Amino acid sequence: KSTELLGIFSNTLKLMCKGEINQQKNKYKIPTLEEYIQKNYQKTGALFEASVKSSLYLAGIKDKNSEFAGNFGIAFQIRDDILNITEKRTDSDIENGIYTAAVIYSGDPKDPYSGIEKAKSLLNNYTGKVKEEIEKLPESKYKQALIGLVEILNNE
Repeated sequence: KSTELLGIFSNTLKLMCKGEINQQKNKYKIPTLEEYIQKNYQKTGALFEASVKSSLYLAGIKDKNSEFAGNFGIAFQIRDDILNITEKRTDSDIENGIYTAAVIYSGDPKDPYSGIEKAKSLLNNYTGKVKEEIEKLPESKYKQALIGLVEILNNE
């Protein structure tokens, strides 16, 4: 019965739908890096952020800084996109006309491998942002668990 929680999740659902619609609308077009990051935030980062915001709200915590969760979601998606290429998954995004960081950096959907290292650097940039935000939290086993979770994103 909370209008605040309803607002969090309705806004998140709106962003996720917008991200998916834009992704489908722009199939077979190489996006700019900014468009790619925005789509990742809309489709994944916003969901992670909503999870943290709503948990903080339910715990009665007033400071609802959940920026790290949005960046974690972006990093999570970048990593998944890298694995999509390096693990040669069937029914991949590239085959379906959805071009990710490696293609943006290579400039060629037929040669995403030449953009993998830069995509990994982008991933490291986002995991670094997440770690910076987590470092601001008070010491606890939960903080250490979050740091460990972020480190998993950097390990293939």
